Amino acid sequence: MKYSCVIIGPSDKAKLWRFGKIKKSNYKKWQRSLIEVLTQYFDELYFIPDKGVYVDFCQTFKNVTGKKIIAFVPQLEGEIVQKARQLANKVKQIPGGMGWSYLNTHIIGQAKFALCLGYSPGSILEICSIKYLNQYQKKNIRLLIDQRCVSQKLPKELIDEIKDIFYFSNSNQLRKILDGFFKKRKGIG
Repeated sequence: MKYSCVIIGPSDKAKLWRFGKIKKSNYKKWQRSLIEVLTQYFDELYFIPDKGVYVDFCQTFKNVTGKKIIAFVPQLEGEIVQKARQLANKVKQIPGGMGWSYLNTHIIGQAKFALCLGYSPGSILEICSIKYLNQYQKKNIRLLIDQRCVSQKLPKELIDEIKDIFYFSNSNQLRKILDGFFKKRKGIG
């Protein structure tokens, strides 16, 4: 069984050093420290092939590990599909809807885990969609948020309805969180 993780975050990389604790000079080192952990648990990463932190992260994951990154696009043809084919090992369209709003509200449900590398209107939309995917599609999505990338935790009003949110401040904490899930499933994958 393959294990996958959706990567979300801001298109504007500068948000990490403007609002979070990631220094611009440590950007690549920070990515690699997380990738070192993720590669132990996940066979592929999912992302929207736009620009920014999540695209950089997935590209580095692919280059460092040789594992797959899968780009999801809205049901349309054009430049975004061509860009996705250049970036990713594979391109998938999410069936059942069209356009960016549908893509942004459904990519988070393509895996059981989502890694948030910073807040933006798009990543908050994706996070909020977890409630509906959990409630109406019976998905159990675990959201992992790197606290170094954000100015604050999510508001209590969101946490109350989303559940399964895990914050971490370093690679060892992320590893412990993931160990908790994957040790429970030992022998399944």
